[in-house]
Amino acid sequence: MGPDYSNKGSTFRCTATDADGDGYVNVGSITGADWSVCSFKTVAGRGKYAGAAVSGVCQPTGSFAGPDTGSFHWRGEWALAE
Repeated sequence: MGPDYSNKGSTFRCTATDADGDGYVNVGSITGADWSVCSFKTVAGRGKYAGAAVSGVCQPTGSFAGPDTGSFHWRGEWALAE
């Protein structure tokens, strides 16, 4: 990857809502200059995701069309509240 497209340290947030209207907010960071070393954790949840403890790794998988856009592959451990 050329210097024009190298990562200088990125952070992101992802808000997800399911068909029932329940959802969660993930925050994360990508620290590798080649867009590697991506990690995330859940910081808030509502409905069935309230109290969820989620963390894991991610990898950008698609092109970025501009600020606040992109696609990621997520892999992690979910622990939903009972």
